[in-house]
Amino acid sequence: MSVEKLATEKTAAAKPRQIGRRAAKPLRQAAFLIGTYFSGSTLLGNCLNAHPSIFFAGEIDRLEAFRREPDWTHRRERGCRLCSTQAEHDCPAWPSEFIEKIRALDDISAYRAVIERNEAPILLDGSKRIDWLNSLYDSGLKSNVKAIICTRTPFSFAKSSDGGALRLSPMAAAASWRDFYLHTLRSLAGRGIPSLVVRYEDFAFRPEPSIRRVCEFLNIPFDPAMLTYWQVPSHAVGGNGGAYLRDPNFTPSALDKAEEWKINYFSNKPFGGWIEDKWIYGLTDEAVRQIMSVPMLNDVASLFGYDLAWFLMERTRILTENKLRQAAQALTAQGPASHVKAA
Repeated sequence: MSVEKLATEKTAAAKPRQIGRRAAKPLRQAAFLIGTYFSGSTLLGNCLNAHPSIFFAGEIDRLEAFRREPDWTHRRERGCRLCSTQAEHDCPAWPSEFIEKIRALDDISAYRAVIERNEAPILLDGSKRIDWLNSLYDSGLKSNVKAIICTRTPFSFAKSSDGGALRLSPMAAAASWRDFYLHTLRSLAGRGIPSLVVRYEDFAFRPEPSIRRVCEFLNIPFDPAMLTYWQVPSHAVGGNGGAYLRDPNFTPSALDKAEEWKINYFSNKPFGGWIEDKWIYGLTDEAVRQIMSVPMLNDVASLFGYDLAWFLMERTRILTENKLRQAAQALTAQGPASHVKAA
C-alpha cells in the first residue's frame, strides 16, 4: 500500500481538530523534543498538545511499527500510554489498523504516513533521541524540521538516574549528560536544523514564558489553553507517567510499578511554581564533587545557559538555612528551661 493511500484513509478522531480528515492541506512541520531521560519533555509536549496547531505524538520511535535498534531496551508500544491501559480500547490516535499497515513500510515512509495522517500542521515528536532525528533527517525528512532541546541540570539528572532501570553513579550520569547534549548540538549544527533550548527549571517554575518562546519558535500564536493542558486529552506514546496525572483519561494502571510514588508526590503540586530541589537534598557532597570532576561538564552546561557554580552556591545556602531552621525549632521544642540551663 502506498504512503499516499495510507495517509488519506478515513480514520477516527481522538482530537477532532487535530487528527482525521481535513479540507485543505496546510504546511506541515515536524518538531522534535530532544533530551535525556527526566528532562521534562512529556510535560512540555502535553502542554503544547493543547494548541490547535499541534499534535503531540509522544515517543513515536517506540511504536512496534518502527525498526528497533539492537541496543534499544524500552518496551515496544502499540499506541498511546493512556489508551493502552483501558481494556478493549483501540486508541483513536493510533488505531491498530493504521499501525499494522505502516508496519511493512521502512521508517521514513512510515513516518511520512504518520505526518500526513495528522490534521494539525505540526507533528510534535517526543522520542527524545537525537539519533532518531538524525536517522529520519538523513533518510529525507529535511523540510520544515525543528528541534526543541529539553534540559535539566546535570545535578538533577544524576539524582533521577540513581534509581530505577538506569542506576548510574553520579560521575557516570554527569558524563552521560555531557555526551548526550554535546552530540545533540553537533548533530543539529551539522544538519542545519533550527533549535530552541527549554530549561526544565525555568519551565517548571514559570511555564508561560517558556511556552510563549516555543510558540514563537514554531511560528504559531500563543494559546492560553496550553496553561490548562489537562483539559485536552493526550494520546502520546510512552513518556513519563507523572506527566499524565491530570489527564481526564488517566488511571493508576498507566503508571509502571516503579512510578507509583508519583501519584502522591505530584498530587498536591500545582502546574507552575515547581522548584527543582530534589537533587539538593538527595545528592551527597561526595556525589556533587564527583559530578563537578567530569571534564568539560561545565563547558557544555554553559552552552545551555547553566552556571553550575551558581547552583552549588544555592545548594549551600539552602542546606545551611535548613540546618539553622531545624536547630532553632529543636531549641524551641526543648522549652525555656533548656535555655536557662544552656546559659
